[in-house]
Amino acid sequence: KHRPSVGYPIYFSQDGTDPGVSSVIQEFVRKEHDVFHFRFSYVKDKEVKMIKNLQAYYRISQHYKWAFGKVFDELEYDKAIVLEDDMELSPDFFSYFAAAGDLLDQGKHICFYQVQLFSTRVSL
Repeated sequence: KHRPSVGYPIYFSQDGTDPGVSSVIQEFVRKEHDVFHFRFSYVKDKEVKMIKNLQAYYRISQHYKWAFGKVFDELEYDKAIVLEDDMELSPDFFSYFAAAGDLLDQGKHICFYQVQLFSTRVSL
């Protein structure tokens, strides 16, 4: 609800084919402008012998690698904001990252590659 009308397309990257997840995303795609839906399909790598309790991390890292390849290599963006599906955004979220993006552009000559924002909301 706080997204500006231009300049911030949304790309959903769905891991898997769960129809419930797909329908929620497709509903959002129909209602909003500049919203796109990608689906990642996990391919088991026969060459990698995974430690059983690290399989989830391996799958997540494959999805991130694929999604970043889509955004930076195929779509040729030079910046991206990555969010989890359960985030609640504040009214100043986009203006914060617009200003941070300017700083990021200015800092490329000093190896400044990432801007983070983290907040934990706790109710007692």
